[in-house]
Amino acid sequence: MQTKLRFAIIIVLVSIAVTASGQTAAFTYQGRLTDSTLPATGTYQMEFSLWNAASGGVQNGTTITNNAVAVANGVFTVQLDFSGAPFLNGANRWLEIAIRKASDPPGFTTLTPRQPVLGTPFSTRSQLAGNSTELGGIAASSYLQTNGDGSALTNLNGANIANSTITASALAPSAVPTTYNLSLLATLRWDLLRSQSNFAVGNGPLGIAFDGASIWVANSLGNTVTKLRAIDGSPQGTFPVGLAPVAIAFDGTNIWVANRGSDTVTKLRASDGVLQGTYPVGQNPNGIAFDGVNMWVPNDGSATVTKLRASDGSLQGTFSVGTRPSSIAFDGTNIWVVHTSLSISEITRLRASDGSPQGTFSAGTANRGVAFDGANIWITTFSGSVWKLRASDGVVLGNFSVGVSSYGIAFDGKSIWVSTSSGNTLVKLRPSDGVVECTFTVGTQPVGIAFDGTNIWVANQGSNNVTKLQAFP
Repeated sequence: MQTKLRFAIIIVLVSIAVTASGQTAAFTYQGRLTDSTLPATGTYQMEFSLWNAASGGVQNGTTITNNAVAVANGVFTVQLDFSGAPFLNGANRWLEIAIRKASDPPGFTTLTPRQPVLGTPFSTRSQLAGNSTELGGIAASSYLQTNGDGSALTNLNGANIANSTITASALAPSAVPTTYNLSLLATLRWDLLRSQSNFAVGNGPLGIAFDGASIWVANSLGNTVTKLRAIDGSPQGTFPVGLAPVAIAFDGTNIWVANRGSDTVTKLRASDGVLQGTYPVGQNPNGIAFDGVNMWVPNDGSATVTKLRASDGSLQGTFSVGTRPSSIAFDGTNIWVVHTSLSISEITRLRASDGSPQGTFSAGTANRGVAFDGANIWITTFSGSVWKLRASDGVVLGNFSVGVSSYGIAFDGKSIWVSTSSGNTLVKLRPSDGVVECTFTVGTQPVGIAFDGTNIWVANQGSNNVTKLQAFP
């Protein structure tokens, strides 16, 4: 078995239950694993170790072995506890993972690269603060701050607060629930109470992608891409690309951008946005996808799909497809191309290894977005319907209404998410039967969608921002 970690590992480090004796060094680690080119599923044996460098270096602490890690559709979650020692001095640490199937010959396969450990386990350093409950050896309860804002004061008798001395403006915004929020709670509108944030980007955001740490947004009217830190949405840079960038993809190391206005794709290094190359494709490239080795680009104006080798951008083939190919997705074996034409109902399937046609299938007209859920292909249409096709043979399994002008689509490992560009909403569907689970109001004219392992991000073309919405309850 050859096990490879595709793209970048999706990392969620969360402090787990804290006991009465204080903090622990335990944390939850979530990753995405592929076996060869497909999302892994099954039980794996894994070893976890901590190191003081991204490569080479010295191991810190013991090796943790877990002989029964469940992996479902590529996603696994484990709890790790290296004790506090590796984190107490605050030095950087990297996590190394080795993996094997129980049925394989003895020996583990080490995954690369190592993954940097984020801040949660380092919080155990506070266990060393033996004097944390005292101020200069005197109990904190014996001190009274005379020139602060009073935020640390406790056990105040409300009867001693003079009437009208605390005004509404002095209260924190969340100190008293708003009538609006109480109304939502009373009607169980969890969809509207869920936390979401908006972050400004460039002009006309359209395509969006996640690189394992950051969100990248193609600004179609600004000829730039914006990089945001996924954890908090803070800007990490704005980088020039070609004319009218509309689609964006990550290859595990680099960001690729389809420039509709200049008939090119741009390759940027994801770590710092440095230009790695610009490559010609067909006329009006409108989408982009990565198959593990190559980049695939549908060319709206020339009715073709271009295949480029990701390592150096060299042309691997140009393949004729139907009228106006727009969006594209990879299912582990084949490339699926949807067409925006109002006059045809056509989905094209190409074999990724050589681009040979594998069938043409019908699924509505003016198709826009396409996504793969591990078994099925999902397609959005201008009319507001979402089509579900079985990836193995293209058989239509359902047609579901989500509102006028559905556009972007993404799968989070559990649910299908669809943006409605004229409805200003994000719709969450249950994959098994297409039932609408929730509808969320986002920005103006939402289009592209990306999933970062925890949150859904949507590019709002009409309001020049992106919305970050928690994916799971």
